[in-house]
Amino acid sequence: MLRWRLKNVNLRSAWNLCLCAALAAAFLPAALAGAQNLTLEGQTEGFLTPTAYVVYTEEGQFFSHPSVSFHFIDASAVIGDIETFSITEGFANRAEAGYTRSVHQYGDQPTTTATPLGLSNLWNYSGMNVFHGKVVGIKDGQFGAWMPGIAVGGLVRTGDHFVSGAANKILTGTDKSYTNDDVYVSVTKT
Repeated sequence: MLRWRLKNVNLRSAWNLCLCAALAAAFLPAALAGAQNLTLEGQTEGFLTPTAYVVYTEEGQFFSHPSVSFHFIDASAVIGDIETFSITEGFANRAEAGYTRSVHQYGDQPTTTATPLGLSNLWNYSGMNVFHGKVVGIKDGQFGAWMPGIAVGGLVRTGDHFVSGAANKILTGTDKSYTNDDVYVSVTKT
């Protein structure tokens, strides 16, 4: 199965795979390595949902060790492969900020009379940028054992062509990228 998949990898995918392998090899000799969960868009998370926690900063330090993540989703049969590269920095266990580059590759779905555009055409763009930040207002357990952590965060996506940009191109003939944002409040108790 792996052999078949590698025959179908385009040059861009091969380059991204080599880059990821080089990054992984660079981090192997690190003296301090800890697991940090980041979402596809780069925030600290619990599976997919942002939490009221931030990237851990060692006691007595203001800056954390940067948290680096890579996600790969193989959706090539429908919309294309999705890869995200993130770096997030924590500040005194009270805040975090980071950047994510989302990269997409064209999918394998053929254009047919039933789907004249093919779903992968809706994602046929090189990617987008995601800038994010989060501030912890109340730490988990700060005012007693039952007190949950509460944080406020937000993110801004720039260069977003996906779906809306493709629809705009079909309707008006103009290729347009969008900037959009999200603001959220997280309440977490462990």
